Amino acid sequence: MRIERCLIGLGILMVSVLVIAIFVQFTSISTPQVMWSFETEGHILETVAVGDISGDGCCDVVITCSDNKTYAVDGNDGSLIWTFEADGVFAHGAALGNLIGDEVLEVVVASRDGQIYALEGSDGALLWNYSTFSNPGAPCIGDTNGDAEPDVVFFSGGYVYSIRGSDGVLHWDYHIGKTAVTTLGDIDHDDVLDVVLGITTHAPIECEVQLLSGFNGTLISSYSIDNPDFAASTVRTLMPALSDVNEDDVVDIIVTTDEVNVDNVYAIDGNNGSVLWSFHTEWWSASLPAIADVDGDLELEVIVSSSGSWVYVLDALDGELEWKSQFEYVRGVGHISTTICDIDGDGGLDLLVPGYNGVYGLRGRDGSLTWTFGDRIHHSSTEVAVGDLDGNGPFEVIVVDGHQNTTYALRTLTAGQRVYWVGRHGDPEYSGIRSLDSIDPDIDMLSTYSENIFGTDPHEMDSDYDIMPDEWEVLHGLEPLNDDSAEDPDNDGVSNLDEYLNGKLPEIPDSVQYFMLVSVTGIVSIVALSATVGWLLLQRAREG
Repeated sequence: MRIERCLIGLGILMVSVLVIAIFVQFTSISTPQVMWSFETEGHILETVAVGDISGDGCCDVVITCSDNKTYAVDGNDGSLIWTFEADGVFAHGAALGNLIGDEVLEVVVASRDGQIYALEGSDGALLWNYSTFSNPGAPCIGDTNGDAEPDVVFFSGGYVYSIRGSDGVLHWDYHIGKTAVTTLGDIDHDDVLDVVLGITTHAPIECEVQLLSGFNGTLISSYSIDNPDFAASTVRTLMPALSDVNEDDVVDIIVTTDEVNVDNVYAIDGNNGSVLWSFHTEWWSASLPAIADVDGDLELEVIVSSSGSWVYVLDALDGELEWKSQFEYVRGVGHISTTICDIDGDGGLDLLVPGYNGVYGLRGRDGSLTWTFGDRIHHSSTEVAVGDLDGNGPFEVIVVDGHQNTTYALRTLTAGQRVYWVGRHGDPEYSGIRSLDSIDPDIDMLSTYSENIFGTDPHEMDSDYDIMPDEWEVLHGLEPLNDDSAEDPDNDGVSNLDEYLNGKLPEIPDSVQYFMLVSVTGIVSIVALSATVGWLLLQRAREG
């Protein structure tokens, strides 16, 4: 009898521990405050763009709509700055860039009236327009010919176009005869951006990627993914993102495709087009892949979402699954791309995932819920955008309610200053470039956007030359601009540099880290023991 009481007491203790753990986890979930909301007359079909188009030092919001209008909204208060109206639907998000060198961002939008429009950011006045006589795709802005001036690249009507950003004059066009998704990246190592095309194919067993020279639009390479298990009836669109995932100093291509029963995420070797690895999601995946170090190990991960409310984090080097989560509250995420930023202010990167009934922040290290906004969202129809709307450093979050045609700007008290990847835009500067060569040139896991905030060098992994990488110092609250390698902020007798070299935490004494490890091990042991106790009690009950 005494043994049974001890066992029951142990079971109660175990339940108490679990309840406390659940309570702590629940209370750590943050909810934002609404700064302002803005209602449009038409549906918002893709991600809004965020940048300082008015020149006041704060980011504004550019919204493209199905009512043939583009709206520029003041980031501070949500008031209308200007409206531009075309003769066709704006089906894609705007791209932002300094086209004319006036230190104010211009806005480039694609309309289904066959036109690409470049607009003055300050007042929405037409800078130039280019007619394609078809429905142009989402534009990208970057220097494709090495003249240090931005160009505009887009697909329309079977052609890819490169246009001079300052005046809309055509550099070149290239006929592909198919539909394509475009992005930019330096493929041939000449320090000039090239064009990468994910081709829509109707072929029964292949997908296609084409690489074009940014200088003149000539074909550099064409790569196919051949798979006899591809469905013959599938119309297959590759969604490309670029990064050197196999660490050979050559940009590789990560693509997703909308296959159901076979692998639908691929890493393609930029050297020769061979498949480095592939991955099969539970349902079809049409989300553009995001690329970032979301678990803080100084190594890249690939993040994709699929129908069935699945989110996956894969090791970029070999495609191995690091974690996946299926959330009841995240619905319909298959066509939605993930935004990667520090939403909980701990220095690490998290995932912002929109769904039918809200927007949710998932911790990058394990996928647990850390942030949510759902009270006013009936259907989040686009990816989440982020930017510093009030000019105080930490970013704000911008989400769209697709049912009410309403854009919300959210102030999050826990938000940090790290933004790495923004939905289909990729680039936190909203240029439309989805290549880490541009987003994070030194691949120190801090984007240029964040390096400009922290004051670190975007082209140097270790800005203060103290051996500790910039991201690791930011992640652990150190000073990336000062050599603090010999300091010991946790007073455990181990320097910051030794903590880094030995994989320890500089902000927590080693003895405490050991205790935490022992505690976790102990909890695991308690759970295992509780299962044994439960089985013994069940057996005792059966025996009478």
